[in-house]
Amino acid sequence: VRGDRFSPRFLQPDANQYLSQLRSIAEGGLPLNETWLSDAPAVDALRMPGRNVRVDILRAMLEAIRKHNSLEVRYQSLTPKRPKPTWFWISPHAFAFDGNRWHVRAFLHQDEQFVDLLLPRFLEVRGTAEAEAGPRDDAIWNEIVVVDLKPHPKLNDDQKNIVARDFGMKGGRLSVPVRLALLYYFLRRLHLDFNEEEQPPHEQHIVLANPTRIRQLLERARLV
Repeated sequence: VRGDRFSPRFLQPDANQYLSQLRSIAEGGLPLNETWLSDAPAVDALRMPGRNVRVDILRAMLEAIRKHNSLEVRYQSLTPKRPKPTWFWISPHAFAFDGNRWHVRAFLHQDEQFVDLLLPRFLEVRGTAEAEAGPRDDAIWNEIVVVDLKPHPKLNDDQKNIVARDFGMKGGRLSVPVRLALLYYFLRRLHLDFNEEEQPPHEQHIVLANPTRIRQLLERARLV
């Protein structure tokens, strides 16, 4: 029986890790017997519609990344530029999760630029060849930028304090390192659209503390 003076030697208590395992159990991604939890409480989680990723497509992407190969793929874009399924060559080098969807970060040969491609939208994979570009060439993937957040200025002092505590802010600020290639997704997930201070503070608790800098970075990332 754990006494009042007990201190763990092998595991350091971590609330985020515990809650992450609870979430995995609730979402069906991890059975209870594969976690460190001995007696999990009742838990549920809001389940978003799943995105179907074909195992053979994922396997091909993984192999191409490991072997530094390019792939000829058939992809269905939702942009006006490519309304029909299209065959093209890519050199994939990384995966990214935006909080909702899985992307492949890859060099698109015909456009000669790095892009994000959604895994569920790959329809077929056929030819392979040597990669035309690698992770070292992807400048905005390798660049880490800092997004500064602060409580909504229209909150009262007590509310600002609890928001700061909620997000682990120090001195009323939180600096979050983000890959420049993922900056757009980060802003979208937190509803940071450069007009967030105009939103009701009880709905939008945090705002950008360095919006001018972030806007400049976002514009540069979209142009590259």
